[in-house]
Amino acid sequence: MFRALLLAIVFVSACSSASPLEVQVVDDAIVTTNGPLRLTVTDALAQMGVLWARPTATASQSAVSVTNTRYGSTCLYALTGHADVGTSTITLVIAYSQRLTSCTKELRSLTYRADISGLVKAPYDLVVIHDESGKKDTVLTQHIVVP
Repeated sequence: MFRALLLAIVFVSACSSASPLEVQVVDDAIVTTNGPLRLTVTDALAQMGVLWARPTATASQSAVSVTNTRYGSTCLYALTGHADVGTSTITLVIAYSQRLTSCTKELRSLTYRADISGLVKAPYDLVVIHDESGKKDTVLTQHIVVP
């Protein structure tokens, strides 16, 4: 039931978006494709006191991957994202939207992996922005070279 409700919410959000989105639920992960961006969101049980650092970024052949974990769950938050790729810059915006749902009180960790593909071999200035409730924070600025 939860998966069906979650998929329906994601589908409605995707249909109201200005850009074409593809949303799937795969092995308890929500996978959204938006242009060059493939955003995979999962959650798991967490322990109190665990501190997560800022996002990490890695480059591979024609792609950049950004990963981040924080407290939260897919029940509590809907994550969407988009990547703007320029000739020397990549701006990744991850939006956290709080859902109007009743979730369990267990402590969970919310993880996303953003894979930006189709990049040419070049150096890029990567900027990652988290947008939560209209408040935008730049959480990572990194010079990265795509081999």
